[in-house]
Amino acid sequence: MLSPRRQQILFTRPAFRGLGEAERQQIAGLFREIALPKGETLYRAGDDADALYLVVSGAVDVVDGTEVLTRYGHEEIFGEAVLMAGQRRVVTTRVALDVVLLVLPRESVDRLLELYPSLHQRVSVIFGRQLEEALRAAGGRKRRPGEIVVLEGWASREERHAFSEALAGALEDELGRAVSIVTVASRGAASAVTVREDRPDAVVAAEAREGGTLRERLAAELATRTAQEPVVLVELDGDLAGRELGLANLGDTVLIRIDGRPPPHRDTGSRRVGFVHEGRSGPRPALAANEVVALPGDGPGRSRALARLARYVTRRSVGIALGSGAAWGLAHIGVLEVLA
Repeated sequence: MLSPRRQQILFTRPAFRGLGEAERQQIAGLFREIALPKGETLYRAGDDADALYLVVSGAVDVVDGTEVLTRYGHEEIFGEAVLMAGQRRVVTTRVALDVVLLVLPRESVDRLLELYPSLHQRVSVIFGRQLEEALRAAGGRKRRPGEIVVLEGWASREERHAFSEALAGALEDELGRAVSIVTVASRGAASAVTVREDRPDAVVAAEAREGGTLRERLAAELATRTAQEPVVLVELDGDLAGRELGLANLGDTVLIRIDGRPPPHRDTGSRRVGFVHEGRSGPRPALAANEVVALPGDGPGRSRALARLARYVTRRSVGIALGSGAAWGLAHIGVLEVLA
């Protein structure tokens, strides 16, 4: 049986409003709850359409190959192909942020509509509207879900926060939109965290002993933020950044502060990993890779480096490869003048 909290989420949906207590209890018994981690595939294109889903927390992406078509978040329903007999999935659905789902299997869908025929018309109207919205969205430019960027390796909380605010400013200049900074701090330190005025920043107060509960809370917070902002920068305090909690794994991109050269072997998994070198520490790394950014101590050079990092984070980096040799080298002058 679903918990009272899950039932509350379920019965706030338009299709289930106005039902009596006995009817609600009967319907709740048809659903089951599952939790899946980020990166898990819920179903693939071509699979049998065997269930309907309601997002309790977290988010899932509908993908076609490597392209994200849309994202479903808190209290949204998807998988409506199950309402049509013999249908198969036409897209793949993958967990974008640790997700908790209420699942209504096909046999339970049939039983539900058998018990309450009036629901059939309500459900048909709701999913008809969703289909119209999906078709309108497909006809226009697709909006990519917000990028989650986790900051690692800063020993000083003050230095890390100064960097995140500077990067947020560069991102906002690049995008022309506000971005969010989410700070995860221990309950004792959370009250001392400063947030920017008129910006969608947030503080998540936590304790390491919360474990999976903390990760679920953070995933829910990030799902809300990425539905509204193009980039979310995540600061993890002290013991909350440990691998055992796995909070950093919620990021799409991880920026790691380094003092010297980046490690030769980079275990990226499904995430992008970038490296940030502060000009005041260690030998400057060779800029042979797009994901390595060396920040001068201050001045215009630092602003240019942050702007380059902002383009990397937002996947807007553009590169040009020029040949070598005397004649070609002279020709580059004209090319660079036009680009400038």
